[in-house]
Amino acid sequence: APVSGDYLVIRSGHTITINTAFASSNTIVNNGAITTTASLTFNSGATYIHYLNRGTIPTATWNASSNCMITGITDGPFDGGSNQTFGNVIWNCASQAGTYFLDAVNIAGDLIVQNTNGFEARPTDGRANTVGGNYYQNGGYIRWAYSLPSSLTVSGNVVISGGECRLSNLTGDGVGTLNINGDLTISGGV
Repeated sequence: APVSGDYLVIRSGHTITINTAFASSNTIVNNGAITTTASLTFNSGATYIHYLNRGTIPTATWNASSNCMITGITDGPFDGGSNQTFGNVIWNCASQAGTYFLDAVNIAGDLIVQNTNGFEARPTDGRANTVGGNYYQNGGYIRWAYSLPSSLTVSGNVVISGGECRLSNLTGDGVGTLNINGDLTISGGV
């Protein structure tokens, strides 16, 4: 896993259990499982890297300046944990092989879409998705509405420099609405 500094790595086939309140200010790389019976907090600047396919993102309190980096999704959706409020989310799944994404987009910080391996990432239809910071897309494909009306509200700026940000499905009933409180900049992609 590409990390530097202080970090904790949960290897494939291993489980770590948080049974007393734990707050991370560093990096946790998850290629196994994290279970919690007590509170888990990702402080400002902390990074959680979901390095495995499927699996569960641990339920936590995410500071708006913490990072949830998704890099391991290949052939299946999350088993759980993708419907919580995150700080920053970075989606960079170079081996993605389907329409997988977070169940609901509730992000206090920034959303950064870098790579979906040519597949379309799709949040659950019919939702009001929110990004409290900025939305950056420099690669990959994302469709915000497929068969039901859906919306994305971005409190900051939307910057598209690569990939495709698809609001609606050309052949279905899904109509997407993009609400931007800041500026829209498109320098590449669609």
